[in-house]
Amino acid sequence: SPFCISEISEQRKQKIAEIKAGLKDAEALICKMDLEARSLQQNVKVMPLAKLREYKSDLNNLKIEVKRMTSANFNQAARNDFLEAGLAGKKMAVAAQRGDLVVPAAKLKQSSERIKESRQTMLDTVVRAVSVLQDLRRQRQSLLNTQEVVCIFLPLCCP
Repeated sequence: SPFCISEISEQRKQKIAEIKAGLKDAEALICKMDLEARSLQQNVKVMPLAKLREYKSDLNNLKIEVKRMTSANFNQAARNDFLEAGLAGKKMAVAAQRGDLVVPAAKLKQSSERIKESRQTMLDTVVRAVSVLQDLRRQRQSLLNTQEVVCIFLPLCCP
């Protein structure tokens, strides 16, 4: 029926919009990660930058696939196949579209997990750095106090 076809078409448009928004979010996140990785020390940033190149490549492949799936020729062919196949084909087409969406969603989720892990590693590193700086500050203060005591008891040894 025409209502079912228009309803499915609307759902498809919604899913495509969601996928495009997800790709845009992923691209923004990868850009942020790229900036963070480039600010790392040279010996540390090699591995994150290599991973980011991999993520960018995956994202570009996903964009190309989405563009291909939303092109006019693909839409017309899918529409013709759908109308020819009837109700049985409808279920298969929906299942195929879901299958086509599962892989990009899984890759996006996997990339998000990697990003979370990278952020956690970065936060752990910052916490350690703060701790080291505090220890150094305490040691410096201790040395200054020791120098004061030496100067009090041995004034000729002090500048």
